[in-house]
Amino acid sequence: MSHDSLTLKAMKTLARGLSRTSPVVVKASAGGMYTDPEAPPVQQARGELLKKLQASAEGSVVPLSLEGVELSASCIAAILGPILRAIVDKHVEGRFVVVRDPTGRNMWDADAGLHKESGRTSRKLVCVWRGIQDVPELVGPVDDQVEATYEFVLRGWNRHEELATARALSIQAASNRLSKAATLGLLYSPEREAVPGGGAQYVYLPVA
Repeated sequence: MSHDSLTLKAMKTLARGLSRTSPVVVKASAGGMYTDPEAPPVQQARGELLKKLQASAEGSVVPLSLEGVELSASCIAAILGPILRAIVDKHVEGRFVVVRDPTGRNMWDADAGLHKESGRTSRKLVCVWRGIQDVPELVGPVDDQVEATYEFVLRGWNRHEELATARALSIQAASNRLSKAATLGLLYSPEREAVPGGGAQYVYLPVA
């Protein structure tokens, strides 16, 4: 299948089940980079992000805008750590966050901050990140298997039988890989569909 048709398939899939809210914006600092995780704009962004996730309908993606802002690793962990834990622990099930970082200046600190926060809380905290090229990437302690699964679904292939065929996996192994990525808040499964011969399978959408 061509790249264009894959893109079209992915766009149609996304349109079926995910909606984007207005963004939460971190206010620019007059002094340059934020380094204090207790700074009011940092705390405000975290509170606003959580509140918007809780108030949004299932299938919502809440963007966090870092345009014109630089944050230290500890500040990014202070904002995203509690949010990603809430997603992983299913306190805001079916709601997601994507970070927009147009300059790309925050990506390295985000990766460092989420690695440290993941170790501290014994959870894998991974976030979808849109940097300079505005394409979705994964930041945090993501393993190769999860990243490959996310990229597979991002291209428009969104059923376990497709993953099983493409990767020479059993249906159960493919289902487990998709479920693991979904648990991290990287995929959304709004519906199930019948499969030939009986049973049903989830249809997954990429959080992007």
